[in-house]
Amino acid sequence: MATLALQNRILSFWFHNTLGTAPAGAQLAFRKEWFMRSDEMDQTIIANFKAPLDEAIQEDKHIAELKQTPQGLLAAIILLDQFPRNVYRGTPQAFSGDAKALSLTRYAMAEKLDVKLHAIERLFVYLPLEHSEKLEDQDKAVEQFEQLKKDTPEDPIMDLTLKYAVDHRDVITKFGRFPHRNAILGRTSTDEELRYLADGGGF
Repeated sequence: MATLALQNRILSFWFHNTLGTAPAGAQLAFRKEWFMRSDEMDQTIIANFKAPLDEAIQEDKHIAELKQTPQGLLAAIILLDQFPRNVYRGTPQAFSGDAKALSLTRYAMAEKLDVKLHAIERLFVYLPLEHSEKLEDQDKAVEQFEQLKKDTPEDPIMDLTLKYAVDHRDVITKFGRFPHRNAILGRTSTDEELRYLADGGGF
């Protein structure tokens, strides 16, 4: 019951901006807050989700139960892939859930649980691939976002998400890693990476 409550809290907050129960029949729609830095959103996630996030990363708590259903799996991936970037922004811990999230993404695709979700929800199932620094994961991300675009040709948001997937892959193809993470992770940047960052390169 506690895990189901956590699932509902995560999904209601992430998709409907409420810490309570989402209104019946509430529509899923793109939220710019997902991809723009917001100190207010960071603080809300810290206050409400840091404890279960740390439990999931350090103890694998909640994950086995959440992964039993498409909606639960979606909540687990958001918890492990998105929330660390808010809770631990600018620190190595921002990426501490990436490996677990990526494992869940692969599980979702293998079990075809991803296709049971709404297109906007599937976006977040595939993002761990886009966050990976391995080219094969980036190739898979582009493949999944291409399929998502085919499945929802009327949705302009899917054009944008595909573009971002291609852009992420281009960075990994060129550098083999995301240069903007170097300072955070204590990695030494090459001269080429420094020029890229100076020119405003992202990801």
